[in-house]
Amino acid sequence: MFRKLFATLLLLAALTTQAYAQDCGVADPDWQLCSTDSDCAATTNVCGFPASYNAKHLEDVKKRNACMAPMVSCAVPPKDAPVSEAYCKEGSCALKEAVAEGPCGRFDLGWLTCEQDSDCTLVKNSCGGSAAYHKDHAEKAASYNQCLTKQVDCRGALTDSATAKAACVKNTCTLAE
Repeated sequence: MFRKLFATLLLLAALTTQAYAQDCGVADPDWQLCSTDSDCAATTNVCGFPASYNAKHLEDVKKRNACMAPMVSCAVPPKDAPVSEAYCKEGSCALKEAVAEGPCGRFDLGWLTCEQDSDCTLVKNSCGGSAAYHKDHAEKAASYNQCLTKQVDCRGALTDSATAKAACVKNTCTLAE
């Protein structure tokens, strides 16, 4: 009896989380398109880490981040994270200086840079799910994430689907179905 109730509650929680994520919409790849450096602006992602998007879509990014924030559990970004300059790299907004120093050492957004799907691999994130990193930086990312497990509150963190895989999207390793 208890097992059935527990399974039902887990299913409801999963469906509710998925519904919330759908209500926030999907990040549009066009939000990062550019043709010149002036098209891009530095901002933060849903977790407060540096990110770069097309300046015309900053309000869309902020709205989606605000919507997603209650549904994700993030590592706390370093207080002294450098402000980075945004620029246009091969048609996609990027950051010139993307290194942050924190309690677990340096996190470098370069760990996410890729040219093709085979560059990316899955690494356990700080909440036990998966994250996608360039295969050449997977060991550093895994060590960094392991350190963060002591720093992060993972209650309510989204978990991966069984079909999650690493993919290169717009020169950034990311999770894909």
